Amino acid sequence: MSDSRQPNQFTFNLQSDGGPWSNNLLDINFGPAPQQLRVRPSLMDELTSNSTDSFDDFTSDPQPTVDWAALGHQIATLGEGFDGPNLDAFFSSEPPSNTPTDTPPLDALMADTFHSDETDVQSLGVPANPQTSMLNDALFTMPAPVGGVITQRPKLTAATKAQRKVNARVNAARNKELDDSICEFEALKSQQADALSIKHTVPIARINKLMGSGQVLKGTRGPNVHNAMTSRAFAHFNHGRAPGDRVQIQELKALMAKDPIWSTKGLTDEQRVRLCDELAEKREREAVSSRPSTLSAAKLSSERLKLVDHQMKQLELQTGSLGLVLHTKGSSDSAIRASLSASLDVWAFFRDVLKLDLYDVLLNLELYACARREGSVSRESISSLRKTVAKLVSGSLALLTKSGSKKIVMSYSNFQVDIKEKYKIDVIWPANLPMQNPAKFNNYDDLNTIAEAFMTGTAYFRPLTRTERRGLEKEVKEREAAGVVLKKARATRSDKGGKHGPTGKRKAKGAGDKENASAGKRARVDVLGEGSRAAYKSSAIVDDDSSDEEELED
Repeated sequence: MSDSRQPNQFTFNLQSDGGPWSNNLLDINFGPAPQQLRVRPSLMDELTSNSTDSFDDFTSDPQPTVDWAALGHQIATLGEGFDGPNLDAFFSSEPPSNTPTDTPPLDALMADTFHSDETDVQSLGVPANPQTSMLNDALFTMPAPVGGVITQRPKLTAATKAQRKVNARVNAARNKELDDSICEFEALKSQQADALSIKHTVPIARINKLMGSGQVLKGTRGPNVHNAMTSRAFAHFNHGRAPGDRVQIQELKALMAKDPIWSTKGLTDEQRVRLCDELAEKREREAVSSRPSTLSAAKLSSERLKLVDHQMKQLELQTGSLGLVLHTKGSSDSAIRASLSASLDVWAFFRDVLKLDLYDVLLNLELYACARREGSVSRESISSLRKTVAKLVSGSLALLTKSGSKKIVMSYSNFQVDIKEKYKIDVIWPANLPMQNPAKFNNYDDLNTIAEAFMTGTAYFRPLTRTERRGLEKEVKEREAAGVVLKKARATRSDKGGKHGPTGKRKAKGAGDKENASAGKRARVDVLGEGSRAAYKSSAIVDDDSSDEEELED
């Protein structure tokens, strides 16, 4: 290592395989030079060094070399013009120069100055510029570093924040209205396409293609009229046949073509819908097991009931709730056994309060299921069905009240104010039916639909969520501020403004035509009871004491 260097200089020469190497960053011989990094002629170069071209008698041109000094100068002056570097100067027949020609040795220049960012290039006769450096006696330009600048956002004012909130609220309302309109339009369009498909007995894909709608590459296996009629014909012609002797689909189509009874052209819309519902119910029933039969249904029922019983016991253990499950067959042909699962307190409730045995209740339920007939005409009149619907509605509403508290009286005409706004309760009512008093329904099917909906749980009352409550309270405040009265007023009496006296049989005697005369006070007595003015009746049995008294009086 040289002693003429400054203490902070770490430049030294390394001798590796006969060549000088340095760790100075400005030296072209920077870095070690292991022997495997030296460029040696390949075997092909040695074999073909004296060879001639195959196509002429002249030797090949020497391999072009790169003029490193010219290359560095071109790189340094690359940004001065737009013509680009001259590439002709790069390739010349002269061998490259390995030593600098005009520049003094780097070691001598670096020995007289201290190491710093400025003196590294000033000592070489180059202006102090962090964008310049030296590469083999030539200057080249380096891109200047870009300093990081943090962009500061201005603080939003209260007016700007309020305006942004209003804009966001307006945009959200507009987007929601647009989405609802699009969904409604698409639903209506889909219903119309389905109606056309059922009416004309064509696939839905063809309807969508004619209407310009999107095509479904893989449609659902939904029931249509043709498939429903084919399923019914298959069950008719193969009734009682062995599995190997059944009519195949091609033979079935030929039989259906011969008999016009299996045609779907003369069916009404109601008959088409009924056929599709029948096929859908059949598919749903067959999807329960791979080979539906009485034994497979019983096996499936047993396995599912085990899961239900386990879940109910876990629920009772975790929440402390009580449960009761009664399960029995639906017809006399079924192989399902009656079973029940109940909590201990439920047994005590039936035994002590209802005075009933759960096993008797289960057996009576099974007897009722076997004796009933599906699809039979109900003997319940429309008036009794109205009472049933009213009781179901009141009972479903009473489930949301606390035990021991006063029951909520149902209000149909003022449901929004008397029930929803007062008790924060909403109702899920059957679709396509108005929510009104059952006494106003004159159709038996509508009343039966409402009754079945509340019995099966598709119609019920539910409490409003926290978000719904806030929206309802806001709506009520806006309505009150606008002066809108939503509650319907009761009908006024015909004699409003006058004194209300007795009418009809309760008019006082002697009042004449005076309608507003007060009624006289009368004591209420039982007919022929105490206080009655009827004739005296003698006793049925006369004692001896009474006859003796009569003789003494004589």
